[in-house]
Amino acid sequence: MMARLAALVLLAASCGSVAAAEFLPPGTTLESVVEAPAIVTLPAEPVICVAVETGRAAPDRSDKIIAAHNRAYHFSKDNGLALRRGALEISSAYEEPGGTWRTEACRAIEALPDKTYPDASDLKFYAVPAGKAVQALHRGSHDTIRDTIDKIEAFIREKGLERKGPLVEYHFNHKPPEEEHLQISVVTLYVK
Repeated sequence: MMARLAALVLLAASCGSVAAAEFLPPGTTLESVVEAPAIVTLPAEPVICVAVETGRAAPDRSDKIIAAHNRAYHFSKDNGLALRRGALEISSAYEEPGGTWRTEACRAIEALPDKTYPDASDLKFYAVPAGKAVQALHRGSHDTIRDTIDKIEAFIREKGLERKGPLVEYHFNHKPPEEEHLQISVVTLYVK
């Protein structure tokens, strides 16, 4: 428990001071965003990511994700890659058959590198595509984020939109287990 708490504190510290407005549509603030889904247009976003495979209910899920976020963060810092924003996770599918969950723990960077790194075989560099998406604010534990995703998917169906691309979770703050109800994330699903 203490190791997980220390890792969460390290991850939160590594996020630095992130302006919530950077994750939100222009002209809005975190306080003005309601949990209801909304259609937004997002720019492309260069990222550095580490793949994580686990189960949504696996006891080591948080540890694996935190370790992956820290790997991306420290690699960026050690190699002079300018970081933007906080942590984000990108999943092509939220839940896989058999309970396996595949995601990428990422950090947004200013630009994609123009060289290769010999010690980066576990890292992926790419740009999250620009485009139309549906976003909603999620307040609380990551264990309840499925509720927000369900609201977004219902909104997409109601508006006659079609899902296209990944699920992206932008995390503003990570909290220890006893304070998970204070976590804030923006959940994004791309649509066409």
